[in-house]
Amino acid sequence: MAELFWQKCKERLATLGYHIEEMNERKGPFAAMIAEITASRAGEEAEKLIYKLPAANRSWEMELVFTLREELQPWLSYIIEVFPDEPAALLMKHTGEPYLLSDPLEPKDTDRRRDALKQVSAILSQLHLRTEQTAKQWGRTGRLRTYPYSREWADWSLQQSERLSATENSPYSRGEVDTLRDIAERFYSNYSDSSLLCPPVLTHGDTHWGNVLIREGVLTLIDWEWACVSTPMRDVAILLQEEPEDDIARAIVEHHIQLLMEGKYGASREALLHDFDAMMIDNALMMLGWEIELYFRGERSAVALKAAMTVLFRRILQHWNQYIDRRGYRV
Repeated sequence: MAELFWQKCKERLATLGYHIEEMNERKGPFAAMIAEITASRAGEEAEKLIYKLPAANRSWEMELVFTLREELQPWLSYIIEVFPDEPAALLMKHTGEPYLLSDPLEPKDTDRRRDALKQVSAILSQLHLRTEQTAKQWGRTGRLRTYPYSREWADWSLQQSERLSATENSPYSRGEVDTLRDIAERFYSNYSDSSLLCPPVLTHGDTHWGNVLIREGVLTLIDWEWACVSTPMRDVAILLQEEPEDDIARAIVEHHIQLLMEGKYGASREALLHDFDAMMIDNALMMLGWEIELYFRGERSAVALKAAMTVLFRRILQHWNQYIDRRGYRV
């Protein structure tokens, strides 16, 4: 597979008139294979490019770019070419490095972290406002996927939690695993598109910090594999699920709501808060399983795992309590 990856990459750049000066694989916990390339065309200066080959089960980003490339250009990396033939791949301009480290404790300066999250929230709010009138139709016509209201990821996370609790010196108590299972049973028994209150928009779906890049002061969102039609608070929940400071998380939620209200988004503050609680429960449960998986792979230390689990467990409990308190609310 790797040999074919490099061969096709070189062939495709050659057909576009590029002379490759340097090419390296970008290492990291990626589902895709990614090449970082320095290349030039006749009469032009060399530029940095990214060639991305999605994993076999992660082809949605290709389809999204192919169908909504023009509409999403303000938020996408600059796409040079879409290669739909097998192996399907994207060639795009290099749009920088992660704006902040993936570790939610970095930077330790909380004011700087709050300001950075506000900037990301502002970009997401523009995406949400711009697509409020079209996302539902795109979902109906198949141009966008709709959000899967499924407990599949939560069940996987619960299995991971059971597996971890059985290990020596587990950071889990039996009672904590039982609490998560009880929340999942009660939450997912009534979880569907009709249980949310806000008009659907296009959501990016994987707004962790490593997917927000900066170059020359411009922020860009990458990795759209999980994009779909959903409530705008989905992206905010994913952005904040590992933020360790509750005060910062609350400030960013209110900031995002304010931006949506100023943009005449069609839902009330209470409806947005309701959806945020639901999305935080759903996505924090999923992220809990992923953190445990990284630990078992040897990519997360026991100390880092415990820190992440402490925040995620607190988020789930906090937003579950708020969610059930709002259950009688309807717009």
